[in-house]
Amino acid sequence: MDWPTDLEKELDDSEEKLSTLNEVVEECVEFTAEQKAYSGCLVTVDFRGDLSVQYGIACATDVPCASGSDNDEELAGTESESKEKGISEALKDDLRKYCQQAAQAALLDDSNTANDILYFSLCSQMLRPSGVYGWGNSLISANFNIIHPDNSLEDIAQDNAIDKITKARDSLDTTWIAQETESSRFLAFSQLSRKSKNNLMTFCVSQMLSMNVRGLSGAQDHVVDQLKVPFCEYWRPTKTNYLKRLSKPQLIAEFGAIRGEAWVLEMENATKGVVVESLSVWFSGEADGPKDERLTWIPPQF
Repeated sequence: MDWPTDLEKELDDSEEKLSTLNEVVEECVEFTAEQKAYSGCLVTVDFRGDLSVQYGIACATDVPCASGSDNDEELAGTESESKEKGISEALKDDLRKYCQQAAQAALLDDSNTANDILYFSLCSQMLRPSGVYGWGNSLISANFNIIHPDNSLEDIAQDNAIDKITKARDSLDTTWIAQETESSRFLAFSQLSRKSKNNLMTFCVSQMLSMNVRGLSGAQDHVVDQLKVPFCEYWRPTKTNYLKRLSKPQLIAEFGAIRGEAWVLEMENATKGVVVESLSVWFSGEADGPKDERLTWIPPQF
């Protein structure tokens, strides 16, 4: 519908205020360089014998008081510039979880890779040198727990990925679970066909798969490349999950080359809300073909 000009402006102003507030909230997600300079960590061994590290520990006497000096202003400016250059930690974490669910769905089709992940993680932990911790924990939950990809927006249940995972779960042969005792369950499981066992193992490994954004783990990046994860089938950028969570300069830098110089010039004096709406309409428009970037674009974090 056509909104009155004053209401449209009020909406843009409100979105700008909300974006500013979200940036303030996201600043609390990670420690600043100044906080890291005076804080330390507490290293202990938990009840399993695994190394446990608590970050951000500091004595009250070590926390500097605000002085309002020029150095403080310079530090604040440096941190602000650093924030502007990269995406927020909250968005990065959500992209990690989108990546995780897409990779979990893709792993369902590759039992060989699932075997490699399972056996590599198991052998790494069992054969690690004495005193070495953290081996075999980068690909699946070491305690064999389901990794739930819940994100800050509670919209992680991507239709294509979640449908594929649900159908795979429903197709598994789980009759052995109904046995009353552990020994009878093991016997029933042992009598399953190799194919049924393989399907069960592949599904379970896929649900334990732990992924991060690209560049933080060489092993995870290799798995994503080996699976050829079709991210475009499982995730598309929308206002809520991506576009509104970038600043206007970030949006223009990210999509300027795709949309062209004319679009960049048109958006130069527009509000962030207008830029977001323009990109949202473009992404939801009819594609010119299977290689149209509306269908193929994904963030570099994937």
